Amino acid sequence: MEDDDLRRGLAAGDLNRAFRSLRDRYGRAVYGACFQVLRDPASAEDAMQDTFARAYRKRDKLAAADSLAAYLLKMAHNISIDHHRTRARRATIDRARRAEPPPPADGPAAIEATVQVALDDCLDGLEPTTRLAVVMHHRDDRPWQEIAAIVELPVDTIRMRAKRALTALGDCLAGKGVEP
Repeated sequence: MEDDDLRRGLAAGDLNRAFRSLRDRYGRAVYGACFQVLRDPASAEDAMQDTFARAYRKRDKLAAADSLAAYLLKMAHNISIDHHRTRARRATIDRARRAEPPPPADGPAAIEATVQVALDDCLDGLEPTTRLAVVMHHRDDRPWQEIAAIVELPVDTIRMRAKRALTALGDCLAGKGVEP
């Protein structure tokens, strides 16, 4: 199916056939674009699936695009960047957790370890972007402007989310018998 035939199929409502043809025609190119960003076959496959799922949801815009290939590849690139950022955030948090020393067996250090476990548990209850912002600002002393750029949110938004998160953390810690 050529692009014009694909557009007609989309317009006529023959979505299954049109998207099967779209995937047959552009699947390798979309996968390649995803792989160039992610450098991992499984992640690239996931991003490719997300690309075609988003294209399905935005099929009206897809049908109106000057170039189906350009539209899909731009979408694949953006989705791959999102996947990469998500993976990088998770890796940063995982590395930080692995770098922590094991909790001591007794004494004041044991109490501190218990508090740390409770804090980690409460932090896990936060939305990932907010958790990252709270940790980066309060543990790593990063400025709000830098954090806002990393999470791609306005500074005031991320500061307000962090403020609310600190209140929630205090409540969570109190519920675990730890004084904040």
